[in-house]
Formats: sequence, structure tokens, C-alpha cells
Amino acid sequence: MECGVGIFTKSAAELERRREKFTKELDFVFADVVMAIIADFMLVWLPAPTVSLRPPLAPLAVNAGALSTFFYGCPDNAFQVTLAGSSYSLLQRIGAILRNGAKLFVVGTGASLIGTVSSNLRYQVLAGVIEQRILEPLLHQHKIILSALCFAVRTGNTFLGSLMWVDYAR
Repeated sequence: MECGVGIFTKSAAELERRREKFTKELDFVFADVVMAIIADFMLVWLPAPTVSLRPPLAPLAVNAGALSTFFYGCPDNAFQVTLAGSSYSLLQRIGAILRNGAKLFVVGTGASLIGTVSSNLRYQVLAGVIEQRILEPLLHQHKIILSALCFAVRTGNTFLGSLMWVDYAR
């Protein structure tokens, strides 16, 4: 879904910024949209999962160093709501930003070979603050409205990122 939104918003941002040059620069537009698809997939998949799929720490702890164990104990995103009976310290939340920032650095470096980068903090705020801390508590009884608002917020976020990229690339 995020990739579909990315195609639409990236194309709209290209049209908005390039205006009359859009058809003349169609090769650049196409390259930017393809890069956006690849980057959107990697940037949504890596830094901001909403459900942790990690196994318990015990199997990891035998072979892991202190740094690996620390990052393993960090939330999936810095603003993640904790499950009942657990909590994250400020240091762990900062660790989530650093760990996910490192993931995005690797993706961004790889994607820069193709030509695109996105913002770590923007995705972290979207998933952890806007969706989990604002929309979910207000609309947890109205899943359809919650889904629609999350879709709208993510679409706006992707459009904003696309506008920023087009401005940067020009």
C-alpha cells in the first residue's frame, strides 16, 4: 500500500514542481518514481514496524555482545507504545532512533547509488507519535476511521517527502 501511495504522491510532486518541464524531463521523472518505489519499500519495511516479530532474548543472549543486546532491547520505533507490563527507558528510545537511523543510513547509501534518501525521524514520528499515541487512543473503537486517517497521514507524509526530494534533486 505504501508503495502505491508513493507512486501517486511522487508523480504528483514531480508534476507540481516541474510543471511545464514535466514532459521534457520525463526520463528524470520516471527514474525518480522508480527510485521512490524501491526506497519506499525499504524505508517502510525496515524502520517502523508496528508489531515486533522478534524472538525472546534468551537465544540471542548466548552469542551477542553488549551492544547487540542493548539494541535488541530497544523498541521498534522511538515512540512505540509499550505492551502491558513492559516499559522502555529514555536511553532505549534513543537507541531505537540510532538503530533505525543506521538501517536508514545503509538503505540511503545503497539507494543513493540509484538516487534517493528519506527521513528517519519523519517516519518515526508518523508511526510512533501520530498513529500510536494520537490516532489509536482516540479512535481505537472506530477501526475504519482510524485506518482512513492513517492512510491520509501516510499519504501526506509521502507527498511531503516527494516534494522535498524533487526540490533537492533539482
